Amino acid sequence: MKKGSMHIDWMISMGIFLMIFLAILLFFKPGSETAYQGDYLISLVESRLVKETYYAIERTPIAWDSGLPSKEFVEFGFNGNFPACDDDENNFGIVKPDFQYIDFKIDGLSCNSNQGDGKIWLRTSDLSGLSKFYVFYSDEIIYTNNNANIECRLTPGGPGQPQNCERMNNDDFKVGVNEIIKGLNSVKLTRKINDLDGNYTGTKTSWGYPQSKEFKICKDSFNNCKPGDDVKKIPDNANVFAKEIRMNALNKDTTLDTTRVEVLIIRAW
Repeated sequence: MKKGSMHIDWMISMGIFLMIFLAILLFFKPGSETAYQGDYLISLVESRLVKETYYAIERTPIAWDSGLPSKEFVEFGFNGNFPACDDDENNFGIVKPDFQYIDFKIDGLSCNSNQGDGKIWLRTSDLSGLSKFYVFYSDEIIYTNNNANIECRLTPGGPGQPQNCERMNNDDFKVGVNEIIKGLNSVKLTRKINDLDGNYTGTKTSWGYPQSKEFKICKDSFNNCKPGDDVKKIPDNANVFAKEIRMNALNKDTTLDTTRVEVLIIRAW
C-alpha cells in the first residue's frame, strides 16, 4: 500500500512539473519573435519623423495705441521682457501684420534677466499706418535682415550727426502673448530621409524601431525611397504595410506653405 501511494505521489509531482514547464513555454515562447502590428510600425516611424523634422518659431506681437515719433527711426526698449534672448541677431525676424519683412536692428540685448533687456530699432516709415508688428525667434532659422543703415541716435552724435531717433515710452506699447508655432521644416525632412542610406541601423536604434523589422520612407512616389534597395530591399514575399501622409511646410514667417505639400509614403514590414 505504501509503495502504491509513493507511485501516485510521483505521478502527481511529475504532472505538476509538466504543467509548469508547458506554461513557461506558452508564456515566454523561447526563440519566438515578437509580433508587431503594421499600424504600430507605421505610427512609430511617423511620430519619430515628425519629432525630428518639425521646428518651432516664437511669435510675439508688439502693439501701441499712440502715434509714432516724427524722427527717421524709433526705439522700442525692453526691461526684462524682451521677446526672446539670443546673442545671434540672425535668429530674429520682424514682420508687419501682413507678414511682410521689415528691417531692424537689436541693440544692447542682455540675457541676465529671464528673457532679457534690449532695444529694437526700426524705421518709422516702415511702421506708418500700423498699430503693431511681430517679432519672430527661432534657433533653427537664419533670418536675413538689412540693418546696416539703421542707427538710432537719441541725442546728437556730433557734427553732421543730428538726433534721428525717438524712444517709444514704455507705457505707449505693449508686449503681447508669446506664441509658439510648430511645423514641418522641409530642409530637415529632406536631410533626414537622405540620411537613411548611410545611417539606417543607427536610426532604427535611436527611434526604438524593432531590429527584426524594416521600413522605408518614400518621397512623392515609390521610385524615391530611402533607404535604397542597395541598403535594404523589400523581399518578394514580405507583407508590407503602407501609409501616405501629406504635410504643409511651415514658412519662416509662421505661415503654412500651401504651394508646397510634402507627400510621404511610409512602408513597413
